[in-house]
Amino acid sequence: MPSHRSLVKDQRFRWAEIVLVGFLAYCLARVAWAGGWSSLGTQLIHFPHRVLLLAVLAGLIFRLVRVSKAGLPALVLALGLTLLSLKLHWALLGVAGVVAWLAVRAHGRFHGRFEVISFLGRAGHVVVIELRKLAPVLILVSLYPLVPVIIHSSAATDRDGMLHAIDLALFLGHDPLLAFERIISTPLSEWLAFCYTGYAFVFVIVVSESYAKGFARDFERLVFELTLALALGYIGYSLVPARGPLFSQKFTVSLEFYQMAEFKELMIDQLRIDRDVFPSLHTAITLLLMGACWRAARPLYWILLPVMISIPVACVYLRYHYVIDVVAGAGLAATCWWLGRRLFSGQTQSARLE
Repeated sequence: MPSHRSLVKDQRFRWAEIVLVGFLAYCLARVAWAGGWSSLGTQLIHFPHRVLLLAVLAGLIFRLVRVSKAGLPALVLALGLTLLSLKLHWALLGVAGVVAWLAVRAHGRFHGRFEVISFLGRAGHVVVIELRKLAPVLILVSLYPLVPVIIHSSAATDRDGMLHAIDLALFLGHDPLLAFERIISTPLSEWLAFCYTGYAFVFVIVVSESYAKGFARDFERLVFELTLALALGYIGYSLVPARGPLFSQKFTVSLEFYQMAEFKELMIDQLRIDRDVFPSLHTAITLLLMGACWRAARPLYWILLPVMISIPVACVYLRYHYVIDVVAGAGLAATCWWLGRRLFSGQTQSARLE
């Protein structure tokens, strides 16, 4: 367990926390300017704590499986129960049991034997210290349902027409979304819907894997890049509000889903807010995760690569985004990656997470 001196030293402000504070100041300024305090209260009532809890649990499970060497069956069981708990509340009891079992295994592996007092003390340390490392990203993810408050605090109208016009200009007068209608097929739709929905699991797996590797600066850099991308993306939503092609254009060919229809509805459509279009955070976050996975876990990178490279395509194919949204998302990822490299490249990578 880290010494008192190391814990005191760790009280410094991290770059991700500075980004978070700046974003919160921006939100409060917009809400105060537009008098949207009542809307903020309404959104807080419907705050999806359960979804955030499930995301944290999934990350914790992945970490515990790695350090306890419990194997793939334990991971499949725990993540399966976590997913099932979206519909069946009793599954959360099974998740809690699996997590406790993995935690005891991990503690015994590191200390050679299980001692209740030592275990509880270590658990308290993890909750207090380790969650702080993830706090900026967790807070930004959890603030997603509140983004409509800062969007509607602006008198600006929807910018779908502008974004559509940019797409036409990029493709010399041709609509790329209509061009996609020529290649629509059920297998392709199923695959791209799977990738677009699986984005949440890629996020959890890559962040957990980066954390499990134990290199403090690499992980801090990833948290900073993700926090900055989410903050700038939310600001983009508020400055360029748009509903997306699915709700603003008419199409002659329908997208058909069979196996993925219910899953996509549960994981994406029910949780999605209006006007989360420009820039495409699906694209920005995925590209940042690809970079982090390449640095931290090369074998995992090759396993996830087909899904990750399909996500930007799925954004346009599934009609959630314009092409310019994906381009802007790629630019946002490049900016965050460059800043992360500049801020953290001069710091030693040998220090490991406690």
